[in-house]
Amino acid sequence: MTTEKKSNQKGTKHLKNDKKQIGMQIRKQDIASKDIGKHLKVAASKSKNAIYSFTRDLIGTQQTKEQFLDETQRLFDASIKLTAPERKMVLSGVLDQAGQAGSLFVIQNISALKKKDARTCMKDFMEAGGSMPDIAVWLQYAGQVLRKHRVKSPETANIVVDALDDAAEWLVDALEDTVDGIVEAVDAIIDAATNIGEGLARLFEKVVAWTAEQIGDMLAALIEAGRELGEFIGAVFVWTYNQASKFVEAAFAVGYTIADILKTVVSESYFVMRRFVNGIIKNLGPISDIFNFVLDQAENATSALWRSTLLAVRYAKGRLMSALDWVATQSQMALEGMLRAWESIGEALSTFYEWANTTGTLIWEKIGIATAAIGNSFYYAYHFLTTSAIPFIFDYTRGLLDAGIAIAGLISWAVTETVEACAEVIRAGLDAGLTIGNMLVEIAQDPGNALGIFIQGMQDIGQTLDDLFQAVIIDTAEEFLEEVVAMLIELREAVQDMLMATLRLGAAAFATLIAHLFCLLGSYRGLRPEEEADARLVFGNSLDYQNVFLSTEDPLNFIIFGIQDLWTKEPQSRAFVTINLINFDVSDGTIDRPTLIHELTHIWQSKEVGGIYMAEAAIAQTDLGSGYNYGYADSNVPVANSLTINDRYDGITTNHRNLGRILGRNGETALNDANGDFEAFNREQQGQIMMHWFVRKHLTLLDTVGNPVVFDTAAFDPYQQFVFNS
Repeated sequence: MTTEKKSNQKGTKHLKNDKKQIGMQIRKQDIASKDIGKHLKVAASKSKNAIYSFTRDLIGTQQTKEQFLDETQRLFDASIKLTAPERKMVLSGVLDQAGQAGSLFVIQNISALKKKDARTCMKDFMEAGGSMPDIAVWLQYAGQVLRKHRVKSPETANIVVDALDDAAEWLVDALEDTVDGIVEAVDAIIDAATNIGEGLARLFEKVVAWTAEQIGDMLAALIEAGRELGEFIGAVFVWTYNQASKFVEAAFAVGYTIADILKTVVSESYFVMRRFVNGIIKNLGPISDIFNFVLDQAENATSALWRSTLLAVRYAKGRLMSALDWVATQSQMALEGMLRAWESIGEALSTFYEWANTTGTLIWEKIGIATAAIGNSFYYAYHFLTTSAIPFIFDYTRGLLDAGIAIAGLISWAVTETVEACAEVIRAGLDAGLTIGNMLVEIAQDPGNALGIFIQGMQDIGQTLDDLFQAVIIDTAEEFLEEVVAMLIELREAVQDMLMATLRLGAAAFATLIAHLFCLLGSYRGLRPEEEADARLVFGNSLDYQNVFLSTEDPLNFIIFGIQDLWTKEPQSRAFVTINLINFDVSDGTIDRPTLIHELTHIWQSKEVGGIYMAEAAIAQTDLGSGYNYGYADSNVPVANSLTINDRYDGITTNHRNLGRILGRNGETALNDANGDFEAFNREQQGQIMMHWFVRKHLTLLDTVGNPVVFDTAAFDPYQQFVFNS
């Protein structure tokens, strides 16, 4: 052994682990290229970090391209004999120091290995920082060389490789030297990448910027290496329409047909189908070939393949009408599939119908049958026909009837006509055994004034609001309640008449309608702090105060007054509750403190028994009920006996002569007789009891000379405690 070799081996063996020191020591020792493998082995005996530092610093101190190629080749060759973790450190050092040039160098060397070794080395390469886009760059250069030697084609622009002119030149030279083995090399690289779970999707990230000619060259190389068209389409499905079009052009150039492409695309997804059909059309593929393929492949007219294909066709300007010309001579299933697809992609049916007018009677009968199969579209066709193609109404209707459409289905068209016409259609429907609910299903959500015409037509033949609400609330389980109530209000139907109609159907129907009416009110607010403080004195934690609201504006005051007039028959406003909303005429100003407690009692009732409390409270106010008075002296006292009470939140006091209403004067007897049974009193009386307890217990009461007056609450306390603790 020479002194130089001993010195080099000794020096490497004693390399310090400090990165900077290693970098300085390598070149000082003047390591010979042929001994790099030996020094790498010595570094491996120290640690993996020593391997990385040795590799990186060796490359980092190289002076020429020739030195890079020579020494890096020796590093790679030596790394093959190391363990996987050790080899990974070598590759990391190459990639970190030499960048993409280092990646291309490593990939080229992997391509020359046997498949088994290539798989192992590819795994290490990727874990060391390699990437599929770098593999794509290598494949592109491989394709260029293969094209030069096997295919005569126009010159194409080279891929722009960041600062890799020297590496590209070396790579092309290396591939030229082994042109007969390029196919095997491509196969080895793709096999190795696939083996570690890297699919073609990531490989094609780099391909999106290439020309169609370049993609074609790459496809040719990959196909010669045994790859299938489906692998490429599955990999590029995320491309834009223009990029997919380039791919189709490339596929045509290497011998694939429209059927080849479509069969492969269908096996992927309809999302992919859209892009590639568009690419076929842009490359002048016949529309008829495309739709003949769809007709053969689609199981039925509902297949999404129709929609995907037509959607792609739409992107090729001017080709939609060609699709219709094709379908004119095809089967009923083809017509139905096309009509479904046409509507589903948002194209105007009027355009479809205008085309049909140029085709004639036979197509309109087919459209009628297809429309019935699709459902709920014949209204639009009727509208078109009544304004643009009256001679074809017979043929279209014949198609509908042949498909089994019943007369009830024609209600949707009838309500677009006159009230008289609609009334006759409703009459025929009722005579045939249909109900108002059956026909509401057909028209309740139609645009325009259809529902209004239906309601007026129904009334013209003697059907009542009772019949209408029977259908809306009971027969159809409130499905169309919102639309019907809104239309009745628009038609200026009296609120009292609507309420009486539902009351005749039962308390539950009445409660449903009154709750919906108050959902129409403009806006509302939550409880203010001072209001919540009062409420907690009476109800404790038995109410969800965050979900208690008061009305704040009155654009629909006629609803409030209409409900009041049903019971009071007088214009004086009175607050009342629907579920958790306190409604009152806001033109009166703010709600007073006693009234707030009364109305909050109704919200408590709603929590306890549900919406039925509204009907019970309303009935209590009629001649059928016992009213508000549970037994107190409901009459005025002399002025000298009146009280001043701070019953407003704005600080204003009120002089009260009706102490029965505000205090429940002399009501103690009835309360004591009921022995604390809150349910012995109706819903309005319960509200009064809570209000009277609150006024007596918590409001300041002054006589006519300003002296405070205290009222006993003993008879009221059990009822307040029952509510407070519920």
